[in-house]
Amino acid sequence: MANKKVFSFTSSAFAPVRQTATLPVADTVNSAGGKAYLAGAEHQLAQFVNTGTFNDTLTISAENQVATVISLCHQVSPQYIAQTALEARFAGFMKDSPALLMAVLLVRDGELFERAFPVVMDSLKQVRTFMQIVRSGVVGRKSFGSRAKRVIRNWLENCSEDNLFRQSVGNNPSLADMIKMVHPRASNEKREALYGYLVGNKVVKDRSQMTVRTLKNGVNIKETVLTETLPSLVQNFEMYKTTREGTMPSVPFEMLATLATTEGHWREIAEKATWTQTFKNLNTFERHGVFKDIKITNALCERLRNAALVRRAKVFPYSLMMAHDMASANASIPRDVTTALEAALNVATENVPLLEGMVYIFVDVSGSMDSNRVTGARKGATTKVTCRDVSALIAASIAKRNGQAVVMPFSDRLYPSYSLDTDKSVLENAKVLRKLPSGGTMCSLTLAHLNATNVAHGDKSVLCIYVSDNESYLDSQSSYATQTMLEWAKFKARNPNAKLVCIDLVPNNHSQAKESKDVMNIGGWSDNNFKMIAAFSRGEFGADFWVNKIKSLELSSADVGTKNSLVAEED
Repeated sequence: MANKKVFSFTSSAFAPVRQTATLPVADTVNSAGGKAYLAGAEHQLAQFVNTGTFNDTLTISAENQVATVISLCHQVSPQYIAQTALEARFAGFMKDSPALLMAVLLVRDGELFERAFPVVMDSLKQVRTFMQIVRSGVVGRKSFGSRAKRVIRNWLENCSEDNLFRQSVGNNPSLADMIKMVHPRASNEKREALYGYLVGNKVVKDRSQMTVRTLKNGVNIKETVLTETLPSLVQNFEMYKTTREGTMPSVPFEMLATLATTEGHWREIAEKATWTQTFKNLNTFERHGVFKDIKITNALCERLRNAALVRRAKVFPYSLMMAHDMASANASIPRDVTTALEAALNVATENVPLLEGMVYIFVDVSGSMDSNRVTGARKGATTKVTCRDVSALIAASIAKRNGQAVVMPFSDRLYPSYSLDTDKSVLENAKVLRKLPSGGTMCSLTLAHLNATNVAHGDKSVLCIYVSDNESYLDSQSSYATQTMLEWAKFKARNPNAKLVCIDLVPNNHSQAKESKDVMNIGGWSDNNFKMIAAFSRGEFGADFWVNKIKSLELSSADVGTKNSLVAEED
């Protein structure tokens, strides 16, 4: 007879196997050594592109991130590459990763590249990044070829004179280098003069001073630009640069900063600054005496809290949180400014949905969340914002909108659950979570606690949301499934209408919960995630929700921000 101690039907050793018999087998190990589920290539690509800034993280170097993205691109269709680039740029608000995908697409499918480029590359900075990536050779070629040159030339020709001038700040390559490489055609005299001005030709006031150089092949090249032929914006800038008199031209902050010599100049710059320039340069304005003027201070505060401008800027809520922290720490910045930033953050998080039923938010406050910077680490370009900061802000935002939500912080131990005070601001509630002590990572703790206390909501809707870096390693290793999936199966048995959303804030190829009709894995930190969570909780789609939403995008500029539900829009 077989050993009853081992093979008893009621044996505790046998119970976990029975409970997990229908659960998927954990098929990979995460960077911390814990069991995990390997995502498919399409999901991995979306994850890396929406979380990777190509800076070092705790578990993957910048170089490995780039290599991983390129490798994944060769495992998916060119169409999906283009769609992921579109989603990352307009829904994820990413910068470098969409440009990398365009560089890969140039190699994979030239015709599709031509269609996607003018849609995805929505600024000269994006075009510049694309060119830098191609030149580096990381995608397998260093030359642009006639196709890429033609696409860039068309992009420059379709950009207005004023916008081209305003976006001319920047190098590697400079706009002058771009013009010399692709030779855009000038449709009129002003355009021709602008191209000459941008490549460094001397500006002259009299036609008699104009000079022309003749090349060996007989082509005449103008070496000077006549002032009166330049666009009026450029003329105003040149005049102000020379005289420092009159009204400052409407050009970017970077152009004007080099010309400002007095507090009066800086106040004028502040008056003309865009919303983004304002919130990014509060310390600079303070140093140059801008806030000494109450009228201008009030105007800047009104600008910062302007809901339409906040939406148009597509600012990440965590950026506003950090700006608020910085302004609060500077006693010389008026309190009205920090209050305006708080109002702006409330606008930036207004897409947080009102979710039906019970909501549990599992916030990872472990040591790796403190060590991981949300944009990675790179010398001279590392943000102070940690994944912990972002997870706290996401949790506080959801809890603010959903008053009955329960926030459950965890590391290698469970912290007291919070029903955050909805009368307090998102920033005040986030501060509570940011101050908790850290520890190891055990993602299953939260669900295990709900199971141990027999939490049951019957047939009501229940939504559990993890905000983590997925580096769980202290969970029980007794099951062939992850411990998180084991606890989720137990929770589902008592709550059949429960759904699970796992938000991963770093570039990963794995998760603690296997994707299914009731489990969604999503990466990134834009407020577009809120829309997807709401749609998923309503049961609009099943397994592979995120990937399928990306695949539904159309590569048409007319659809950006309108038909495409993933693209950020002004509601």
